[in-house]
Amino acid sequence: MPLVLSSRYGDIARSLESLESVHAGATPSPTSFAMSVHNGIGAMISILRDDPAPVTSLAASAGGAIAAMIEAAACLADGADEVVVMRYDEPLPGHYACFADEPQALYAWAWRVATAEPDEPAVRLAPAATANANGDAAGRLPADLALFARFLRGGGEHIQLDAGESAWRWHFEAGCA
Repeated sequence: MPLVLSSRYGDIARSLESLESVHAGATPSPTSFAMSVHNGIGAMISILRDDPAPVTSLAASAGGAIAAMIEAAACLADGADEVVVMRYDEPLPGHYACFADEPQALYAWAWRVATAEPDEPAVRLAPAATANANGDAAGRLPADLALFARFLRGGGEHIQLDAGESAWRWHFEAGCA
């Protein structure tokens, strides 16, 4: 089953550690560097599972869930029966913390995505014409995590994710039997 991984920062703490090693005149750990890049986690999952299925790693913005779902839809259109979508991130460490442009949290979530049968509920993703302030009410969560939480709580007929200069509406449809 194809796997789509999406992270805004990858393992940013490892990246910062490697940069600090170079700055101190030391040689950074090749293993630490290999795991700091966005495709490092996907490679480890593939090796540990002895699984040759395709793995796509996306370095995405605050709207990484959208990019991941679009990639999953492409995998389904290309013939995959199901796709696992995983979104994860961690707070920006040390010197990078001042660049945070949304609330920070350590999180990971995964969805198993498949093409809906006519009698099954479905989620449709479409660009929204304008931004909408229906993010996390208290602004405590990163946008993608707030989206997932609203989905789990039964976010209504639709929820919208505003990601920088774009906005996307997630529309939930009941089965059409």
